[in-house]
Amino acid sequence: MKSLVIYLPFCYPFSPYLAMPILTGQLKKYGFNAKCYDMNVEFHYDVYKKDFLEKSLQKAKDVLTDEKYKDIPDVNILELDYNLPIEQKISILKKNIIKQALIDNAELIDYTVSHVEDAFKTMKTDDFYNVQKFLEAQTVLQTAIEIAFLPYSPCISRSLRKPIFTDVYEDIRYQALNKDINPYFEFFNDKINQGVFESINVIYLSVSHPNQLVPALTLSKQLKEKYKDIKINIGGNYITRIKDAFIKNPEIFDKFIDTVILCDGENAVVELAQYFDGKRDISSVSNIIYKNENGEIVENPIVVYTDLESRAIPSLDGIDFSKYLLPVNAFSIQSSKGCYWNKCTFCDYSFGKPVFSSYSVEKLIEELRYYKENYDIKCFEFVDDALVVDFFDKVADRLIEENLGVYIYCYFRLESNITKELLEKFYKAGVIGIQWGYEATSERIMKLMNKGIDVKNRLNILKMSAEAGIWNRVFGIAGYPTETEDEIISTLSTFMNNTDIMNSFEIFHYGLFKYSKMNKNKEQFGIDEIFESGDFSTINNFSSNKLPKIRIAKVYSQLKKKIANKFWTKCIPDEYLMVFLMKYGAKELNEMTF
Repeated sequence: MKSLVIYLPFCYPFSPYLAMPILTGQLKKYGFNAKCYDMNVEFHYDVYKKDFLEKSLQKAKDVLTDEKYKDIPDVNILELDYNLPIEQKISILKKNIIKQALIDNAELIDYTVSHVEDAFKTMKTDDFYNVQKFLEAQTVLQTAIEIAFLPYSPCISRSLRKPIFTDVYEDIRYQALNKDINPYFEFFNDKINQGVFESINVIYLSVSHPNQLVPALTLSKQLKEKYKDIKINIGGNYITRIKDAFIKNPEIFDKFIDTVILCDGENAVVELAQYFDGKRDISSVSNIIYKNENGEIVENPIVVYTDLESRAIPSLDGIDFSKYLLPVNAFSIQSSKGCYWNKCTFCDYSFGKPVFSSYSVEKLIEELRYYKENYDIKCFEFVDDALVVDFFDKVADRLIEENLGVYIYCYFRLESNITKELLEKFYKAGVIGIQWGYEATSERIMKLMNKGIDVKNRLNILKMSAEAGIWNRVFGIAGYPTETEDEIISTLSTFMNNTDIMNSFEIFHYGLFKYSKMNKNKEQFGIDEIFESGDFSTINNFSSNKLPKIRIAKVYSQLKKKIANKFWTKCIPDEYLMVFLMKYGAKELNEMTF
């Protein structure tokens, strides 16, 4: 029995998504034939070819001469009548988006088609570190994706005043089955025809983000039509958060998939493999939802996976690092599951990970050493919800003692036990960047958030970190229920006045996560009413009379102006930032402009 653990488009292709190697490693540990298959990086790798873009561009031009669109009027898409039938809306948008793009971006499109392969080479060589060449390549590769998607407009149009699809099953299904607006149909069909799945019995789809759901169902449908006996299982943190959507829509099990894997997948994938191999009854497989022989939807009990110490080393079998958009090999490490604090009222990170568990220092060092020696990986991003300071203090000692020579980018909470000496040790051990949750300046709001950090000492910790040579990437939240205009401006001003120690940052507008503590205690936070969004959404809408009228445009504009020419603003996502830090260090990177 052969299995593929698949990561789907569409996400940035900079390193293998960790869940895929984790599950592959577990299957291999228990004797099953399994490999990773990163369809996200394969999709991008196909797009970054001149002939692919030429074909995509011709498909887009063909729409404008197609009889089907001959009578479609020229309209301003911002003035689209959203009450029109869906097919009519799609036709109007498709023709007008394509026409406008070919007019407005003709020169950029032609340049991109001619230079896309050079741009990819730039990202794989030392030219990556040349700011001008990096920015040019980045623009070309981003435009390449837009060209690839153009014939399938309005699949990802950013120019619409509101989406034409919502997070309900009917709309998700429509997109998965409609070839005119689904850019993955042809890509998946090509891979099927190439025989990629020819001898595969079991598929595990890792879905971490909402924009991967339509590709997941698209691939599932095509595989089911080609291979009647193939077993398809879908899981991931996003899937866990929308589990009720699968229960409410049992047709998904008839048309697309066999099981849904919830929460931790380390045990579930092995138990499913044993079930498909005839060695276990499905009723004993933990953490899954399935449709039984009577047509009933069954949710098996959840078993929390806490034995990280015995978890297999994540397997990179099937991974080709030459296809990822970095000049060095980078990978993620997860040394713990869950959040050791897990009390922030706005957060839902630990949903599906209710218990905190951690590696030993020895196991973590073993993994880092294994990847460096076997895959030449020196750049590691820790994806723990939050690293425990005392634990990493011991890790740093070992890294220094062994002179392992790795570079680490990670997340810490602004805890009172973080000292100057500790940060200097972390830097010496290889920590080049730390993400911090500053959130808000107001102590009242921080108390409502129940962040549990050293509020008064936050800036001092950031100052000590910067002085140690570590890059500080800082996050804030604005628009928290009951937050006043003055409180929001105070947060923005703090970020604006401390760019020397807040080296890069992002300020998010508050969103009400379905599984956050606030969602269950709305009155406590000044929320009047919560409106359930679509079944496939992880965020609810809400109303609150106490929400401020945010008249902060002037301050926000000043903040944006202050950082407008900073090179770090182009280092998105964090993998770019991590590699530039490895090359230049925090001080030099902070001074780089464009």
